[in-house]
Amino acid sequence: MKETKVHFIGFLANVDDTILGLKLGDDFVVEKLSQKEVVPFLKRIEFHYGASGYPEIFTQGASPKCYCIRNDNIANFQKTEQNGVVIKIAECENYLNNLKKKVRLLRLFQGGNILFRFSCFYHIKNTEPSVFRIVRQWIIKDRTIFTLGAAECSMAEQFIKSTKLPFTQSFLQLAFECFELSYDAPNFGLLFLSLMMSLETMLNVDRYELRYRTSRNTAVLLGKSFRESEKIFKEVRGLYDKRSKLVHTGKQNAITINDVFKLRNYVRESIKEISTINKGKDKLVAMLNSSGFEKKIGLENRSEVNKEGKVLKKKKVAKKKTIKKKAKKLT
Repeated sequence: MKETKVHFIGFLANVDDTILGLKLGDDFVVEKLSQKEVVPFLKRIEFHYGASGYPEIFTQGASPKCYCIRNDNIANFQKTEQNGVVIKIAECENYLNNLKKKVRLLRLFQGGNILFRFSCFYHIKNTEPSVFRIVRQWIIKDRTIFTLGAAECSMAEQFIKSTKLPFTQSFLQLAFECFELSYDAPNFGLLFLSLMMSLETMLNVDRYELRYRTSRNTAVLLGKSFRESEKIFKEVRGLYDKRSKLVHTGKQNAITINDVFKLRNYVRESIKEISTINKGKDKLVAMLNSSGFEKKIGLENRSEVNKEGKVLKKKKVAKKKTIKKKAKKLT
């Protein structure tokens, strides 16, 4: 039996030109296409997609465009006698899940709700694209744009390579899922609660003093100086007060968009930091409890990412040899 090439295209939402420099590996290419280039393709697969969905993948403005991830040779599938294709569902799912993991990690690496709006697998049948696997994201609640700085592309690529999903620590994986859930929450209240649940899942082991422990451990974990830790402590404590008010009154009006961005950033950075520490929750919290805003017990040798995106281990500082003086006996 003859074989035919399988193609993949996934249209991204909430991104800009800065993503074009990303190298995702596995022959995936990130592209920017004009409406003129894309609409003919969409019309050919209109049976699967529908004309009403066209604007959802395009940017607003005088020259609409879209961003996509493509691979024109995912695999070779066996042709049928009717010039169709023998669909290998498990293989398609594996490709899509691996690519989705990379996109999910990008959202963890940097702020912005990057995701696939619409994606499909297809082959060419009599010169026309024939779709046999399609995935859509129906509702996009969060429209925050994912953008990268000039030096961040290589760092993002390294982060994708060095971070594996799911996380091996169950508490960290649950925290990550709460973080992801915040992007799909229907209102500010549930969004805010899912983020605070994520923070509590990572940084608290007791049912007492939740506000204090969560705030303090976040400050110790993320603060690089006494002043920064103190600032984080006060901010997280204030956010936790809003969480308590929300839970006890059901009123969401005290929560602002800035509160959401601030809390999500603390959650994001905590997940990344804890993943590099790579310890169980009890040991992690014990380390944080025994540390202060300046002295980080057990947290000194965390790995860092340099400007080129390479993970570096902190160099051990050579201890100076000290001459022990014998203590004179007191007579």
